[in-house]
Amino acid sequence: ELLEALFLKGAVVTSDAMGCQHAIARKIVERGADYLLAVKDNQPSLCEGLRELFAAHDAQGLKTVRFVEHTEIGKEHGRIETRRCVVSEDIQWLEQRNTWSGLRSVAMIESTRQIGAQRSTERRYYISSLEADAKRVGQAIRGHWAIENSMHWVLDVSFGEDQCRARVKNAAQNFAILRRIVINLLRADPSTKVGAKTKRLKASADDRYRAQILGLVALQ
Repeated sequence: ELLEALFLKGAVVTSDAMGCQHAIARKIVERGADYLLAVKDNQPSLCEGLRELFAAHDAQGLKTVRFVEHTEIGKEHGRIETRRCVVSEDIQWLEQRNTWSGLRSVAMIESTRQIGAQRSTERRYYISSLEADAKRVGQAIRGHWAIENSMHWVLDVSFGEDQCRARVKNAAQNFAILRRIVINLLRADPSTKVGAKTKRLKASADDRYRAQILGLVALQ
């Protein structure tokens, strides 16, 4: 229903594994857009095929399949993160390729984080109707998770949105609007260098701080 309501022509629609469904991919293509869908164990055979493909590429350097790579290195919050995106349009081996509308490429993101002597690596897999442009695919995936981390994670962890049981009439929508207003107010406050959850607690216990937060409305 959401895809029907949005103007999608020319856009790239990204989704986590829950949206990796044949009907969703087909609807996106029908609306003139491209898709980039995460693949996990809810699509077990597809996920295993992608895992084996990219593992073979790293281990043997497959000569029969063309891969395109792009790597970015960033340093923030005391950690070094290396993001490697590997993409291929050679999908003839994929048994399910004809069941996904517009499928053109498959991708793998390898994220390596290093904090001091500790090092961890995570791999995520995707299918897409985009061409094998590793830089573009990598940026689209990073943009998706930037939204996830900056908004949805805060709403769930700091505001407990998933636990809210407001269901009567417009209550759920009204609370959702209020949460987003509060998030913007808390982020606009530079005086307290803590997370949103701690700022909420401080505002509940400190009348002057709460008045300061609410006063930001008049300053914007």
